Amino acid sequence: MKKNRMDPGIRRSVAVWAVKQAVATMLFCVVGLLSAGRPDWDGAWAIFGVLMGYFLFTLAFLVPRNPGLYAERSGLKKGTKKWDVALSMIVAYTPLWICIVAGLDARHGWSRVLPIDVRLESFFAAVMGLAILSWAMMSNSFFAATVRIQADRGQTVVSAGPYRVVRHPGYLGSIVFYTGLAGMSGSFWSFVVVALSLVPLVIRTALEDATLQRELAGYKEYCACTKYRLIPHVW
Repeated sequence: MKKNRMDPGIRRSVAVWAVKQAVATMLFCVVGLLSAGRPDWDGAWAIFGVLMGYFLFTLAFLVPRNPGLYAERSGLKKGTKKWDVALSMIVAYTPLWICIVAGLDARHGWSRVLPIDVRLESFFAAVMGLAILSWAMMSNSFFAATVRIQADRGQTVVSAGPYRVVRHPGYLGSIVFYTGLAGMSGSFWSFVVVALSLVPLVIRTALEDATLQRELAGYKEYCACTKYRLIPHVW
């Protein structure tokens, strides 16, 4: 029997996505080490380990399940909302800001290094955040990197999996993940970075939700069933 082959166009786009992710992961580590001023700073290596581990997990298990999703996430696509171009970049590069601030803290001693038990608990928080994010991606074939109505891909409302609980579980997973990375860095000030990143993330959530209510058929009805955007019983 012949195996199903990935469409060449999708294969190229997935390759572009993979190269971008690998380069970004290595860049975060390098920038963190440069900020700390030494190659043995464990905060950067811890973050690099988690990011690279998740990248390899995605390549091995998530991409084969839905290559079209990662082709979609390979770059800006036609129809991306202009307001989301900047917001998506700011939110996506939160790990980079964490590496920079935590590295500078390690170099200049702005705060005491967090205890090892806090850093271990933060590792599990980061993994939990990635699990929520992965669950959302597996449940939603239209989990794009930027906000756009994917009429070319036949986008429909998704209400399965974590979407039964909140309307934007990917953002919830990102918050948990970023908080875990901040603790893993060992720097108190990296939590300030996460707190600041919540501003564009919440704005993006509100704007995306409003866009979907206006432009995606069936989304208003979905909102009536799943009442909370980001955090159950809060908002």
